[in-house]
Amino acid sequence: DAKASVFGSFLLVELRTAWEVDGVTYKMGSFLSFDLKQFMAGDRSSVQVLFAPGADGRAALSSHTTTFNFLVLTVLDNVCTKLVIFQRQDGTEAAPPSWKKVDLSLVDTEGQPLKGGSSVDAQLDMWAEDEDKTDFIWLVSSGFLEPTTLFRAEITPDAVVCTKMKSLKGVYDTTGLAVSQGEATSADGTKVPYFLVAPESVELNGKQPTLLYGYGGFEISMLPFYASKFGAGWLERGGLFVLANIRGGGEFGPSWHQQALKANRHKAYEDFEAVATDVVKRGLCSPQTLGCMGGSNGGLLTGNMLVRSPEKFGAIVCQVP
Repeated sequence: DAKASVFGSFLLVELRTAWEVDGVTYKMGSFLSFDLKQFMAGDRSSVQVLFAPGADGRAALSSHTTTFNFLVLTVLDNVCTKLVIFQRQDGTEAAPPSWKKVDLSLVDTEGQPLKGGSSVDAQLDMWAEDEDKTDFIWLVSSGFLEPTTLFRAEITPDAVVCTKMKSLKGVYDTTGLAVSQGEATSADGTKVPYFLVAPESVELNGKQPTLLYGYGGFEISMLPFYASKFGAGWLERGGLFVLANIRGGGEFGPSWHQQALKANRHKAYEDFEAVATDVVKRGLCSPQTLGCMGGSNGGLLTGNMLVRSPEKFGAIVCQVP
């Protein structure tokens, strides 16, 4: 089971399940490159592993795009967005074309580092402008404290130079707010990360009104986003916001999704309960001041909280289950 695409003389393969090639097993979630001509002739020797999940399984490929000379991967490293860039290398008589990893920073037109890319409080989405002609890509940056912003970026041999094109207007005051990550331990011992948006000097008195949000389905990753309704209606009024990265989603690749399917669906609910327990244990809130919310698949999640563990929450919002 894999997703395959062709770029020039390359065959790019994203594995949905493990795959054995010539005696070597490549992990589920890996991203491979082959010389297309050799592959079609039955020769797999040109394989390059451009991404593979680490031994701890805490990194996953989110997406990829190609430009005229570059291949750009969006990688989630413990649910934080990073761009990994490869430059195309021409082949020779002795070797087929290949990819070389290059370390390029995201900078603005003044050469200053661009916020986002590997930050805990922002995510990046991208797509190529015209992969057949240029090395320009479109970047969209968004975060809990950062309104969605569109950049046109050129990948050069020295850096990814980003020109800001347009940004949504900020609708709530982020002064004094900070984004951090926490980690809960689920019933089976699995470590479940979550994002916390709270004042930098939040008082750990167990009394903070806290909203826990989750989804846990369809391999959809819960990443930082600019949410005007939560910001203006909740954060500005002193509430804390928690976004849970439970199993069923795609935060750590296909395996993270598949661990909470069918007979194991309860693992997503246990993960959510573990996050609820952890924020109370940390002294952020109490069950009386903790509410949870989810819509669609998240509505099924919060509906299960009502049935399984209503004692953990002071309020439960179940939307379009």
